[in-house]
Amino acid sequence: MLKLSSLWSTSKKLVTFFLVAFGVCPLILAPPGFVNANYVASNLSNSLGHSLNQRIIQSNGYTYFVWTDTGEQSNDTGQIHFRSSNDNGNRFSETSILSNITVDSNLPDISATSNNVYVTWEDDSSENSRIFFRGSHNNGRSFENILDISNGTIGSSLQNVASHDNSVYIVWVGSKPEDPKNFEVFLRKSNDYGRNFGPIIDLSKSAGDSIDPHIVVPRDGHNVYVIYTDCDAVHDDPLCGIYFIKSSDSGFNFGSPTLISIVPSSNPHLPSLGYSHPPIISSLLPGFGMNTQKQIDEHNSIIPVITSSEDGKDVYVLWQDDLTKTGATDIFFRKSNDYGNTFGDSINLSDTPGISRLAQMVALGGNLYVIWSDTNMTFAQFDIFFTKINDHGNNLGKTINLSNSMTNSAPSDIGAVNNTNRIYVAWTEGTGNKTNIFMTRSADDGDTFEKPIKLISNNSINPALIHISNENSTGLSWTEYGNQTEDVYFASILE
Repeated sequence: MLKLSSLWSTSKKLVTFFLVAFGVCPLILAPPGFVNANYVASNLSNSLGHSLNQRIIQSNGYTYFVWTDTGEQSNDTGQIHFRSSNDNGNRFSETSILSNITVDSNLPDISATSNNVYVTWEDDSSENSRIFFRGSHNNGRSFENILDISNGTIGSSLQNVASHDNSVYIVWVGSKPEDPKNFEVFLRKSNDYGRNFGPIIDLSKSAGDSIDPHIVVPRDGHNVYVIYTDCDAVHDDPLCGIYFIKSSDSGFNFGSPTLISIVPSSNPHLPSLGYSHPPIISSLLPGFGMNTQKQIDEHNSIIPVITSSEDGKDVYVLWQDDLTKTGATDIFFRKSNDYGNTFGDSINLSDTPGISRLAQMVALGGNLYVIWSDTNMTFAQFDIFFTKINDHGNNLGKTINLSNSMTNSAPSDIGAVNNTNRIYVAWTEGTGNKTNIFMTRSADDGDTFEKPIKLISNNSINPALIHISNENSTGLSWTEYGNQTEDVYFASILE
C-alpha cells in the first residue's frame, strides 16, 4: 500500500521541508512601485520553541490566526495556539491554547462563519493519531470542549474543515480498524454549530489508498464539494488520480466519486503524452519523487486544489500531473458551470517542458486567479507564474512570470481583496538557509503586476495570504527561523 506521508497536501507537505524563525519586523514601508501600501508586521508567537504551520482567515470583520507551537517544552510536543483581531490585524488577542497539552498536536485547520470559529488539528499519541475539534461562538473569545472527530477510525490525519451557517463539515484520511492498511476519506457533519456531529461517512470506499481531501461549501449552503487523491493498489509505484464527489442536500447524501484527472491525448492544450520532448535530466527530479520510467499513456495525478464561486454554480479544480516518460509535471485545470454535475475538458495551464508544481487559486466574481511554481525552460530553478481565467473559467488569459528570479521561488500563495481590483501574490525566494518573503500586487485585476518587494524579514518561509479579504485591508503571514527557534509573523497590509 501507498505510504500516506508520501503525498501530503501542499500546505502540510511544505512544513516538512522548511522550518521558520524570528527576526525584528518594525513598520515596513513599501518602496516606490508598490503604491500607497504600508505593512505593519507583528511576531504573533514570540516562542522559545518551534512555531509553524500557521493558518489565517478573515470573517465577519475578524482576522483569525492559528498555528502549532512547542513553546518551552523540552520534548518538542506541539500545541495548537490561537489569536484573533477585530481591527484588520493591527492588534491581536492574547494567545489561547486549544489542544490538550499532554499529547503532541499539529497541523491545524480553521474555518469561520459569522461569529463562529472552528478549529481542527491532528493529535499524535503513541498508539494512534486522531482528529480533534473545538468551536467558538463569540469570535474566538472562548471555545467549547474538545471533540474527538475521528473516533472509530485509526491513523487519522490530513483533515480539512469548512462551514456555512449552522453547518460544520470535516473531512480527513484514516483507516477502518478492520482494514488498517487501507486509507479512506471520511466525513462528519454538524448541524448545530459544531456542538454535536453525526456519524462517520466513508466518501471514497476505494480498494486503493484515498488521501489529501479538500472540502468547499459555497454560501448557498446546499452544495458540498470534496476533492481527493486516490492511488491504485496494483503498482509498486502506485498511479494516482483526482476524484470529485458532491452533495446537493447539505451533506446528508453524496453521489458517486467522479474521476477528474482525465488528460486525453486529443486535448489541444496537452502535449502528446510521452513524446512532447526528451526526458528531462535535472537534479530537481529526485527531490520531488518523480518517476521518469512510466509507460506510455500512464500519468500520475496528485495535489488537488478546489474552490468555487460564491453561489456554488462554478466549481474549479487544479492538480499536478506527471506526463509520463519525460519526468515533467504540469498544472491541469477543469471547471464545472452547473454545480459540479458535469465538467469541461482538462486544460494544461502551465504547458512547459519543465517541472510545474504547488498550484494555488482564488475565485472572486466570475474570475479565477491561479499561481504555481515552474522551472519553465531552465530546469534549474523555480519561478512563480500567474494566470487569470475570466468568464467563469471559460476564457484563459496570458501567463505572467512574477518572480523572474536567479534563485528558487517557492512555495507561494495568493489573495484577492473584495470589491476592488487588487490581487496579491507572495512567495519564498532564496536557497539554503537564506530565504526571504517577496510579494507583488496587481491593481488592475491581474492584468499587470508591480515590481516585487522583499519584506524586511530574516530567513523567512511558508507565506500565507488571506485568500478573500475585505476591501479595507488584507494580511500576510509567514514563518521565520533562527538557530534553535521559529516564530510566526503577521503583516497587516493597509491601503
